[in-house]
Amino acid sequence: MSTDPTVQEHLGDLYQKTGRLKLAAAHWDRAVQEWNRTVQAEVDTDAFAKVQQKLDAAKVKLAKEESNRH
Repeated sequence: MSTDPTVQEHLGDLYQKTGRLKLAAAHWDRAVQEWNRTVQAEVDTDAFAKVQQKLDAAKVKLAKEESNRH
């Protein structure tokens, strides 16, 4: 599996579009982790912020879905 954060973001986007939010969140989380391993001078802060926002929204939605099941 690629460690490129952009690839991970795109995989997350694809999973989201096919209704698999847990997998999407996992790939967005991986993208965030990979951005955090990148040398700060090379980090695309806009891309990082966009992925972090997607991940945060997915976590909120998944938590709501989980609480509705119980």
